[in-house]
Amino acid sequence: MQALCDDVELRQAMIANGRLRAKETSSVNLTRLWRRFLTDTATTTYERWFNGSIWDRRVFLQRRYMVVKQERVQRRLQNTLNSVQSFRRKFVSNPVKDLLGITQD
Repeated sequence: MQALCDDVELRQAMIANGRLRAKETSSVNLTRLWRRFLTDTATTTYERWFNGSIWDRRVFLQRRYMVVKQERVQRRLQNTLNSVQSFRRKFVSNPVKDLLGITQD
Protein backbone atom coordinates (compact mmCIF):
# COMPACT_ATOMS: atom_id res chain seq x y z
CA MET A 1 0.00 0.00 0.00
CA GLN A 2 2.78 2.40 0.89
CA ALA A 3 4.48 1.63 -2.44
CA LEU A 4 1.43 2.98 -4.27
CA CYS A 5 1.56 6.20 -2.29
CA ASP A 6 5.29 6.65 -2.80
CA ASP A 7 5.75 5.47 -6.40
CA VAL A 8 3.97 7.72 -8.90
CA GLU A 9 5.06 5.62 -11.90
CA LEU A 10 3.73 2.41 -10.34
CA ARG A 11 0.44 4.11 -9.54
CA GLN A 12 0.10 5.45 -13.11
CA ALA A 13 0.96 2.03 -14.58
CA MET A 14 -1.70 0.40 -12.42
CA ILE A 15 -4.29 2.98 -13.48
CA ALA A 16 -3.44 2.41 -17.16
CA ASN A 17 -3.67 -1.34 -16.69
CA GLY A 18 -7.04 -0.92 -14.97
CA ARG A 19 -8.35 1.02 -17.95
CA LEU A 20 -7.23 -1.75 -20.32
CA ARG A 21 -8.83 -4.43 -18.14
CA ALA A 22 -12.06 -2.40 -17.99
CA LYS A 23 -12.31 -2.59 -21.80
CA GLU A 24 -11.97 -6.38 -21.61
CA THR A 25 -14.94 -6.57 -19.26
CA SER A 26 -17.19 -4.12 -21.07
CA SER A 27 -20.78 -5.25 -21.56
CA VAL A 28 -20.28 -5.46 -25.33
CA ASN A 29 -17.21 -7.67 -24.96
CA LEU A 30 -18.78 -9.90 -22.29
CA THR A 31 -21.91 -10.33 -24.42
CA ARG A 32 -19.76 -11.36 -27.38
CA LEU A 33 -17.83 -13.89 -25.26
CA TRP A 34 -21.02 -15.39 -23.79
CA ARG A 35 -22.68 -15.61 -27.20
CA ARG A 36 -19.63 -17.41 -28.61
CA PHE A 37 -19.57 -19.81 -25.65
CA LEU A 38 -23.28 -20.61 -25.92
CA THR A 39 -23.30 -21.11 -29.69
CA ASP A 40 -19.92 -22.78 -30.18
CA THR A 41 -19.26 -24.69 -26.98
CA ALA A 42 -22.40 -25.29 -24.92
CA THR A 43 -24.74 -26.13 -27.80
CA THR A 44 -22.36 -28.49 -29.59
CA THR A 45 -21.40 -30.23 -26.35
CA TYR A 46 -25.04 -30.67 -25.36
CA GLU A 47 -25.93 -32.07 -28.81
CA ARG A 48 -23.05 -34.54 -28.64
CA TRP A 49 -24.15 -35.59 -25.12
CA PHE A 50 -27.84 -35.79 -26.06
CA ASN A 51 -27.14 -37.94 -29.15
CA GLY A 52 -24.94 -40.36 -27.20
CA SER A 53 -26.14 -43.58 -25.64
CA ILE A 54 -27.64 -43.67 -22.17
CA TRP A 55 -24.37 -45.19 -20.91
CA ASP A 56 -22.32 -42.39 -22.47
CA ARG A 57 -24.54 -39.85 -20.71
CA ARG A 58 -24.23 -41.61 -17.38
CA VAL A 59 -20.45 -41.85 -17.68
CA PHE A 60 -20.28 -38.17 -18.59
CA LEU A 61 -22.40 -37.13 -15.61
CA GLN A 62 -20.46 -39.39 -13.24
CA ARG A 63 -17.15 -37.91 -14.42
CA ARG A 64 -18.46 -34.37 -13.93
CA TYR A 65 -19.68 -35.29 -10.46
CA MET A 66 -16.25 -36.66 -9.56
CA VAL A 67 -14.52 -33.50 -10.86
CA VAL A 68 -16.81 -31.32 -8.73
CA LYS A 69 -16.13 -33.46 -5.65
CA GLN A 70 -12.37 -33.39 -6.29
CA GLU A 71 -12.37 -29.60 -6.63
CA ARG A 72 -14.34 -29.30 -3.38
CA VAL A 73 -11.83 -31.49 -1.52
CA GLN A 74 -8.90 -29.54 -2.97
CA ARG A 75 -10.50 -26.26 -1.89
CA ARG A 76 -11.03 -27.58 1.65
CA LEU A 77 -7.43 -28.79 1.85
CA GLN A 78 -6.12 -25.44 0.59
CA ASN A 79 -8.27 -23.56 3.11
CA THR A 80 -6.98 -25.78 5.91
CA LEU A 81 -3.38 -25.27 4.79
CA ASN A 82 -3.91 -21.51 4.63
CA SER A 83 -5.37 -21.55 8.15
CA VAL A 84 -2.43 -23.52 9.51
CA GLN A 85 0.07 -21.19 7.84
CA SER A 86 -1.77 -18.15 9.17
CA PHE A 87 -1.79 -19.62 12.66
CA ARG A 88 1.93 -20.37 12.49
CA ARG A 89 2.76 -16.85 11.30
CA LYS A 90 0.64 -15.35 14.04
CA PHE A 91 1.33 -17.54 17.06
CA VAL A 92 4.46 -19.64 16.56
CA SER A 93 7.57 -17.77 17.52
CA ASN A 94 10.44 -17.33 15.12
CA PRO A 95 13.70 -18.32 16.89
CA VAL A 96 15.85 -16.06 14.71
CA LYS A 97 13.66 -13.02 15.35
CA ASP A 98 13.56 -13.89 19.05
CA LEU A 99 17.37 -14.01 19.19
CA LEU A 100 17.64 -10.67 17.43
CA GLY A 101 14.94 -9.11 19.57
CA ILE A 102 12.71 -8.34 16.58
CA THR A 103 9.03 -8.01 17.47
CA GLN A 104 6.20 -9.02 15.16
CA ASP A 105 3.54 -6.49 14.15
